[in-house]
Amino acid sequence: MRLRLSGRTIVVTRALGQATELISLFERQGANVLHIPSIQMVPPASWQACDRAISRLEHFDWVVFTSGNGIAFFTARLRELNVPITRLQERQIAAVGESTSECLHKHGVRVTLLPKQFNAIGLLNSFQEIDLTESDILLVQPEKHSGELSKGLHALGAEPVEIAVYRNQAPDLSECADLAGLLKSDHADLLTFTSPSTFRNFVAAVGRTKLEQWQAGGCHIAAIGPSTAKAIENQRVKVDILPEESSARGLLAAIENFYCEIVDEK
Repeated sequence: MRLRLSGRTIVVTRALGQATELISLFERQGANVLHIPSIQMVPPASWQACDRAISRLEHFDWVVFTSGNGIAFFTARLRELNVPITRLQERQIAAVGESTSECLHKHGVRVTLLPKQFNAIGLLNSFQEIDLTESDILLVQPEKHSGELSKGLHALGAEPVEIAVYRNQAPDLSECADLAGLLKSDHADLLTFTSPSTFRNFVAAVGRTKLEQWQAGGCHIAAIGPSTAKAIENQRVKVDILPEESSARGLLAAIENFYCEIVDEK
């Protein structure tokens, strides 16, 4: 039986340590995967706000995690401060998506709220069913974010507190063999982006002209969720694939459907 992505060259731009699941999913369907990690996560410029929140963790009615990266940096900071994970386990916890929920589960943290739609809008929709009046909510996020969650929770009557536990930056790709191979072969069927930063940094590395040449030659672009798609389209670049579910499995399903439709049209 022919695998659904056989013969397709797919570029994954997710960070080192974060791309394993996505690469595995694509390779199991026969794709040739090039891993060009166009983003890396480092600690925030200051831990002051985070440490202050941790010192009064019992004050918060809810703690909201928007990514596995946030969980990794936050729990690492708990260990550095010798704060037991039980302090977090005692809070009501919201996770933006299934993979984030799974990360929390690995730390023994039970997720109280998991939205049906795995993004900020889905989380806010789920919170609408709860009386959040004067609820203190801790948002564990990267340094740069849209602010959508904080604004939405405030509109629901909550008192959100945002803390940055990591920041994104562009890595040095000069030694990336897959990038060199891509530029040499000048061929990829699909570029996948899992955040606005992965797109911006990738374009900075390859150049806007090269991206346009690839698109003109039939290369397609996939975004994992609405915010990533919006950031790409704001740069006047067409997004061909946008999954209904903002997750690795959702992205795979959307890509498979996209190529099935192309085959059917032929």
